[in-house]
Amino acid sequence: MRLLSRDEVRSVYDAFGARQDSQGWYEDVPLAELKEHMRFQDAEFVLELGSGTGKLAHEIVTELTPAGTNYLGLDVSPVMVNLARNRLRHCGNAFAVVGDVRAPLPLADGSVSHVVA
Repeated sequence: MRLLSRDEVRSVYDAFGARQDSQGWYEDVPLAELKEHMRFQDAEFVLELGSGTGKLAHEIVTELTPAGTNYLGLDVSPVMVNLARNRLRHCGNAFAVVGDVRAPLPLADGSVSHVVA
């Protein structure tokens, strides 16, 4: 089996973009399961790898974490990052950036309390 390159993955998600949120069969059940088992009551800084459209990010920031929790979402797709930024625009400590998890992250050791991937 051939793995997709970073550029191929980016192209797929750039093309898929906002339609992902309308694909409830694709992500609603897994996200509900994930939220049921995630424990963020003591979260200080949440890092999400592959943050997509920011759907889960918004729920993490507005429902699952204490006020003032920092959130950083990382995604390879600029389209997905723009969708996430729009969804998080009213969440003061939440940011989405284009990035590749294979590169070193510009975060200090021990600065992240929770990781979602």
